[in-house]
Amino acid sequence: MAEFVHLHVHTEYSLFDGSIKIEQLLAKVKSLGHSAVAVTDHGNMHAAIDFYEKAHAAGVKPIIGCEIFCRGQPQSAKLKRAESRPFHLVLLATSKVGYHNLIKISSGGYLHTKESVPVVPEELLDAHSEGLIALSSCQRGELGVLIQELQARSEKQLMLDALPDSCMPIYRLLEQHIAIMQRRFGADSYFVEMIDNGLPEQREFLPAQAQVARHFGLPLVCSADAHYIERDFRAAHDIFLAIKNELTLSDIEGSNRDAHFHLLDNQEVEKLYADFPEAIANTVSIAERCNVELKFGEYHLP
Repeated sequence: MAEFVHLHVHTEYSLFDGSIKIEQLLAKVKSLGHSAVAVTDHGNMHAAIDFYEKAHAAGVKPIIGCEIFCRGQPQSAKLKRAESRPFHLVLLATSKVGYHNLIKISSGGYLHTKESVPVVPEELLDAHSEGLIALSSCQRGELGVLIQELQARSEKQLMLDALPDSCMPIYRLLEQHIAIMQRRFGADSYFVEMIDNGLPEQREFLPAQAQVARHFGLPLVCSADAHYIERDFRAAHDIFLAIKNELTLSDIEGSNRDAHFHLLDNQEVEKLYADFPEAIANTVSIAERCNVELKFGEYHLP
């Protein structure tokens, strides 16, 4: 098995969405032989310090991150597929500067929006992008929405070098999105994130992601988008989703029975992403670049 690092993990601080406790996470990744792990809760960094201290005590490298909500390009947000909801984007801090920028970004989502989730203004991302690596996130990311729109408008199989005219406005939006991300974070710091949670639409999406990555020269990375530790913890997670979305358990249990959002083990990663070995290898490369060092017990007053 090639080395692998989990870079997209939701703890219990992703309220009514994640259920992973820090101690469980660290014990699990150590049992898998992993040297590092990231925490990327939705819209907040509440777990950051607890995670940092406990990870160091356990001999695991902590990667501090956040899955933020952002508005993206106005034209992308207007697409019917975007459903008038903010896009997702995963950010990982590579340095102390990046850590402080991530604090400003995640806090800004609460200070500058009145929506039901903390949406980060685009200008805040422009101003505080140093020291951060960005992953395109799930199909709810701007990149994901644009790729899905291209797939839907393509007459046959998606072919970026021979798109029909109906696809060209979306293709230009995709070009602009990638240019914005690379300008913000650096040409080597925007990754196309591949996620396979057992959903049919995800598996149809992976080849299109790989094609876009090759076409634009973007690096691939894979993740579990983990929301609970073990596969058989799904029932508890279903309760969270039912409460969050005001649904009944029968509503939740009747859909996507093959879906899984647990922390994948090494064999599962190797099987799911066998066709994309570079995506597995890049998890380790990203982890090596993330080196946030925090000191406690000192005064930092002006």
